[in-house]
Amino acid sequence: RSLKSEDTANNIDVMRKQTQVARDLHGNNPFRVDQSKEFSDIKQTEEYFSCHLCGKTFRQKFKLLRHMISHSSEKPFACSICKKLFKRKHEVTKHDRIVHQGRKYTVFKPYKCTLCPKAYTHLVALEDHQYVHTGQKSHICEICSASFTCKSGLVGHIKVLHQGFKKPKESCQCELCGKSFNSRQGYSIHMKYSHGDAKPKCHICGKIVCSKEFLVVHMNMHT
Repeated sequence: RSLKSEDTANNIDVMRKQTQVARDLHGNNPFRVDQSKEFSDIKQTEEYFSCHLCGKTFRQKFKLLRHMISHSSEKPFACSICKKLFKRKHEVTKHDRIVHQGRKYTVFKPYKCTLCPKAYTHLVALEDHQYVHTGQKSHICEICSASFTCKSGLVGHIKVLHQGFKKPKESCQCELCGKSFNSRQGYSIHMKYSHGDAKPKCHICGKIVCSKEFLVVHMNMHT
């Protein structure tokens, strides 16, 4: 059987499972996928279909069916590696990418820093990040002339000191890059790995890398 026909069959199977879950929400009298009868509990008002469980409305019936899966406890999709169950097929794909492949992000980030593994979607973000390595504080507060290496540090400074924005009680800010943290522990970890001498170590081969981000990249070599 061709790959195209296999993909089509898989897509049909996914649609059957998800539609079955949505229709099985009717307790002891569930609808079957192969029944031609429409959802009798779906209320149509003008151009909208409303969920009988929470009242949320949708313009298309398929969107309502997709929404109703959120009300179900059934999880018909299983991870082929660890057998963890999920309600939707795309959740399995995301789980596999993050947990088993170590790939946290799928967004294309063409602008890569030459000094660390960080990458960005826009050039201006990369240029802003590189100030962390050079120590140059190019972002200056127009009110009090305080300077910061990154824009987020300047924005946080203005909110707290000049706009009266209240941070959590334990909130603290890094004096080197301006990054803010909600706890002293988060601040300490940041200082240790971003500005200190401590480097993360691979528990498989013992290699020491420059940052936690690069450790994730390195771990992909072992999978």
